[in-house]
Amino acid sequence: MLRKSKLISLTLIFSIIFSYLLSSSVIAEKENISHGFKIISSKKVDDIKSTIITYEHIKSGAQLIHMKNNDDQKFFSINFKTPPTDNTGVNHIIEHSVLCGSKNYPVKQPIVQMLNRSMGKLITASTSQDYTSYTADSTNQKDLENLINVFLDGIFYPNMLEEPNIFKSEGWSYELDSKESDFRINGIAYNEMKNMYSDPGILLMKAIKESLFPDTSYKWESGGFPEEIPSLTREKFIQTYKEYYKPSNSLIFLYGNIDTDRILKLINDNYLSKFDKEKIDISISYQKPFELPKTFAVEYSIPKESDSKNKTNISYNYVVSNFSDKETVIGFQILNELLMGDKFSPLRKALEDSSLSDMVFSDFRANGIQPTYGIYISDTEEENKDKIKKIIDDTLLKITREGFKEEDINKVLDFIERRIISNPNVDPFYFSMRMTESWVYGEKSPKFLENKDVFDKVKQKIKSGYLEKLIVDYLLENNHSSTVILKPVKGLEDKNTMELKEKLAKYKSNLSDAEINSLVNQTKELRQWADTPDSQEDLSKLPYLSKEDIDIKVSDFPTEVKEIDKVKVLYHPVPLDEASYITFYFDTKSIPQDKLSYINLLSSILNDMDNDIVRFFGPRFYNIPNNSKMGLNMQAALVKLSNENISNSLKLFGEIMSSINFSDKEHIKNIIREEKLNLDMYYKDYSYIEYISWDKMNSYLSQNYRYASEIVSLDYYKFICNLDKNFDTRWNEIQENLLELKKHIFNQDTMVISFLGDAKGYNSLVENIPNLIDSMDGSKYPIAKYEFLSNNKNEGIIMPINLQYVFKGGNFIEEGYKYSPKMKVLEKIISSEYLWNEIRVKRGAYGTGVKISEDGKVIFYSTQDPNIKETIEVFDGIADFIRNFKATEQEMINHIIGTITNVQNEMNPFGKLTPSLEVVLEDELYFSGVTKNDIRRMYEEIINTTDEDIRGFADMIEKILEQNYISVVGGEQKIEENKNLFESIKTFESMTQSK
Repeated sequence: MLRKSKLISLTLIFSIIFSYLLSSSVIAEKENISHGFKIISSKKVDDIKSTIITYEHIKSGAQLIHMKNNDDQKFFSINFKTPPTDNTGVNHIIEHSVLCGSKNYPVKQPIVQMLNRSMGKLITASTSQDYTSYTADSTNQKDLENLINVFLDGIFYPNMLEEPNIFKSEGWSYELDSKESDFRINGIAYNEMKNMYSDPGILLMKAIKESLFPDTSYKWESGGFPEEIPSLTREKFIQTYKEYYKPSNSLIFLYGNIDTDRILKLINDNYLSKFDKEKIDISISYQKPFELPKTFAVEYSIPKESDSKNKTNISYNYVVSNFSDKETVIGFQILNELLMGDKFSPLRKALEDSSLSDMVFSDFRANGIQPTYGIYISDTEEENKDKIKKIIDDTLLKITREGFKEEDINKVLDFIERRIISNPNVDPFYFSMRMTESWVYGEKSPKFLENKDVFDKVKQKIKSGYLEKLIVDYLLENNHSSTVILKPVKGLEDKNTMELKEKLAKYKSNLSDAEINSLVNQTKELRQWADTPDSQEDLSKLPYLSKEDIDIKVSDFPTEVKEIDKVKVLYHPVPLDEASYITFYFDTKSIPQDKLSYINLLSSILNDMDNDIVRFFGPRFYNIPNNSKMGLNMQAALVKLSNENISNSLKLFGEIMSSINFSDKEHIKNIIREEKLNLDMYYKDYSYIEYISWDKMNSYLSQNYRYASEIVSLDYYKFICNLDKNFDTRWNEIQENLLELKKHIFNQDTMVISFLGDAKGYNSLVENIPNLIDSMDGSKYPIAKYEFLSNNKNEGIIMPINLQYVFKGGNFIEEGYKYSPKMKVLEKIISSEYLWNEIRVKRGAYGTGVKISEDGKVIFYSTQDPNIKETIEVFDGIADFIRNFKATEQEMINHIIGTITNVQNEMNPFGKLTPSLEVVLEDELYFSGVTKNDIRRMYEEIINTTDEDIRGFADMIEKILEQNYISVVGGEQKIEENKNLFESIKTFESMTQSK
């Protein structure tokens, strides 16, 4: 009996213990779940001062990663795997369309409306090759929650499923204004891609992908190929959305110091709890290696009057391992720098010395499941293809036998470690992309967080022939490779345009009267839909911030202006772990007008000097109000030093500035050639067309800008082309002018020193300034007078492109008006309330807006625009729009918040600031004569802007438009159709001929 009682007691005790353990397990599991999200893992990463917390939403299957840290910049993204299956650009069009109204926010452009009422900087969406992303950020928690609601409502409950005009507007549609008018294709995504494929570089990249990945989704253009976009039906569009846009196929990324509980609750309660988990079978497949290398050829257009000689481009392309092989990825970053990083790198030097091409470059792309390496030869002939390949292979074979120089390896390792490994990008957008790629490609743990450890392993392996093995495995003995030839064809763009026109005319001729009438009616219905404004009731449903939510912080970064031995010193007392930053500014106000272009050349020569002291020379421009000079142009030499090095480094810096005599003719000739080649590449990149348009319009309206153009813009390019072409006959002149510039610039009278560091370093600087001054010229030179001739007022600039960049503007100072910060609110209202609707939504251009500057310039613009005359007519209606503008108090607050966000972005283009970046902004304020009180007064004026203030600008806008400055960069046919608008028409090629 006693034994039985003991047994019962033991059983009872074990039962109690088991029950306790079980209940504890349940409690622990419940503590691991928050608002439907279960924590899968948590890992602290010291290198990025963050904790990576991974969640799964139990009901819907959505994945979520929070990179938790103390950063006040709060960030959200939601990402979907969206590999393309054809060239119709369906994922790109869906990306546009889900942002065109939703169940709870039924306005046409809710994200555009949110841009007017948010403090975010990264409110955008993008379609990459493998996934589609929607991103938002803010320093304000409420603001971020507002943006998350609008994005997720559009993503999961979009109006595009019910409203057919969204597909027509954002994707593509046939348009017919009347029975007699010409047939055309229009649509925002269609026009965007049509313009993109005017760029030879884009054509080349497409051909490379097709050549290397013929059996995978990488052969398709995720944005859409213009000729194939019109084959996309609305039915396929909706079907693709329903296949990809499921929570089970999503990764949500959060970053920063956010209230995680509130965000998780919002996402769960409003959205994910309404969906069930589904099995998702979406993966990115690998291309099977080739048995033999492949060769591809593709054509691109050049103007009819151009010479096609030496305008062929050839690329040699290689598939390199896979995304998860981080050792090879980092190894190839190192290898690329060693092979092609500068003009002394062995492969680049061998190619340039061959005289088969003047322009060679390379890139390593690790942003797909199978990374690629490319060697690009520009401005050559197709017949050189095999000769160039032999040079590449012979040079690589020699390297495998002899190896790289140890000093070159150490230099590249130091560069990679400083720029990539030890200083990881702290931009949350970067982290979002890397996390998304890891998720898309099936990595359980993001390997990019292990870069430091992998880099250290690679460094060790390099000692035993690792780089040489990479060359053999992936460049010399790799059949998974291709050669792509990009061949010029005169007038190909015009030919394609005419063929499309004939094709559409033929299509129209085969339609019945009933079908034509139907298309005319559909076009009218689309216009009516686009013209119908959102109701006040629908607009009021969008979330908003109040005036109290506006958080304006004016930097309190310290600046003490001192004078030491007649040298101005900007002292920024911020300790930097025994390091200091010194920036030397040299005023160029005495440089004669005909020598201005030499300023940037001098910078390039100094930057090419091989020393460990001077990190960067380059011109900076500061417009000083009420100053007789065009602008204050500074040569900046950034020097980062330890406090112990300041004395020796300043001595060396003085010696460099005093001893350089520009006597090495061949060296300077090579620098000028290198500068020309870099500028050639810049101006041949069609993504810079918009900057060409800005350049022309600014030069019409501002003498200050004409001054800058002589130093860094198109005028400088023509100057460099001339020096390169006529170097030998102009050598004496070049040397004399450089010596003259050196005396004018590196002068006791022109120098201002900025110092960032602690008191110990500053005292060392003060002690050594007298010695630095003694090493410099003490002559005084008069301030130069500048007067630039006016450019042509109205120009049409022809390029082989499909769409136009239309600019119109004027200068309000010429009309007797003064600048007011309230004009920033005017800028925001014109762009978002008028131009966006009239030019993008109704007429299919990709981008549009207005820029108002303190020096009087007002520039209205559209980009990737199918129209010219119609757009200018819209610009001409702006004064009437402003004259009739009315807004409620809350609507004005929304515009003011959007304006403040824009102004803050303009004042800080760097994003997250380190002390070495913040000092750049502080010095700019000093040279521009702007105080912290000026900034506070600016914000105060912006905040107090009323709709009456906006209406008060109507007469000014009208007078500016009457000045009628017009600049259009576009296709030849469209320019010629509108030739009555221009005083002159020229090709861009003719504009780049040397001065």
